[in-house]
Amino acid sequence: MKIAVEKGRMFGVSWPWVRFVLANTDIMTTVNHAPLQVRKTSRKDFQGTIFGVSVKMEVIEDAKPDPKDEVHIIADVSMPFCLGRTHTVAHYRYSATDVSTTMVDLQLTLDTVGPAMAFYAMSLRRRIDDYLNQVMCDNERAGALLQEGDASLKELLNEEQLARVAGFRREWGQAASVQLHADAPLVLPKLDDQQAWQPELSELFGLYERVQGKALLMEQELVRIRETRDAVATLLVTRRMLELIVTQVCEEKMRRPRGSEPLGGILGKIAHEQFVPDYIMTSMENLNRLSTYGAHPKNFSPRQVREALLALCSIMEWYVSAAMQGSGTKGTTE
Repeated sequence: MKIAVEKGRMFGVSWPWVRFVLANTDIMTTVNHAPLQVRKTSRKDFQGTIFGVSVKMEVIEDAKPDPKDEVHIIADVSMPFCLGRTHTVAHYRYSATDVSTTMVDLQLTLDTVGPAMAFYAMSLRRRIDDYLNQVMCDNERAGALLQEGDASLKELLNEEQLARVAGFRREWGQAASVQLHADAPLVLPKLDDQQAWQPELSELFGLYERVQGKALLMEQELVRIRETRDAVATLLVTRRMLELIVTQVCEEKMRRPRGSEPLGGILGKIAHEQFVPDYIMTSMENLNRLSTYGAHPKNFSPRQVREALLALCSIMEWYVSAAMQGSGTKGTTE
């Protein structure tokens, strides 16, 4: 049996400390008193228990970390008396949105071996989902406590763990200071030379948690637009997000399928029937025009990517605060 789960969360923690937490599972679990309890056995290996079964873990991290990176945690969970085991891969991706905020995604896959383990994992299916939600919250909390140098760490961590934290703090210097202020002299490498529209992306990322679990396809597009580094690709994703919202309006307000009619024609009908506020219609029409530059080989200015994202920010703010309230979001969840 195979279980696959995806989670995402915006952490109010600088990316160096996010990475430290992900790579030091024993410290994270100790700080948060998590169901998973492990001890470090070598530079990248950990052993422990979770839900009454034993765990062996290996953490694989990039040798040259930066504000956008990945950490893989490979775990083998074994039941007593060789009744079964699972092979689990937790794939974390993180990306700094500014000096004090980091977007983190978790993709977890769990493969069971043996009928006993399959039955055990199935019985815990709901608990696993709840547990992963808690893991993301715990990771953020651990990162915040470590970044701030909270006094409770001296009571929670052993001498070796405290030494590891102190060594990391020295290594990162100002970037991992005890207090990270908005005006701290922290210089992050640019995520990409073309990302002059980072403020707009950050605003969109801030809506992620309000969409998570309620509109799966929109949630996926928000992750995709965060990962996109190309101007054309960014415009294409903005259009996909507009299409998802228009599809929902067609199904829930107009009581009809989206169909194959050009987007401009559908927007005209939505405007005529006043299914969407006038100011949102303006943003939708602007985004429709601007996003076509991503679909056709035409010249455009990078500033127009910002214009498209600004229009999308207005639309998304309306979408999560009004369109999703009391809605099944059929068109964006399947």
